[in-house]
Amino acid sequence: MAGVFILNAIAVLFMLGGALSLTNATLGVGSICAACLFAIFARIAQAGAHHRAVLAALQRGETRPAATSAGAAASVSPAG
Repeated sequence: MAGVFILNAIAVLFMLGGALSLTNATLGVGSICAACLFAIFARIAQAGAHHRAVLAALQRGETRPAATSAGAAASVSPAG
């Protein structure tokens, strides 16, 4: 988890460095790049939450982990 934080910090530093070198002609491209970076950060956070939910479900012995983005808030019991 610390590795992801370090890589995110490096990405933000490069984004700030790139933002300082933008001209009026490249401002649109820079905005799109920043939006893509934030989308990548959101996907990393979503995958982490899903991973924690799956691990929690497996530790509880569930065969069908909850299929929610909220993580372990909702649980699905195996049908049987």
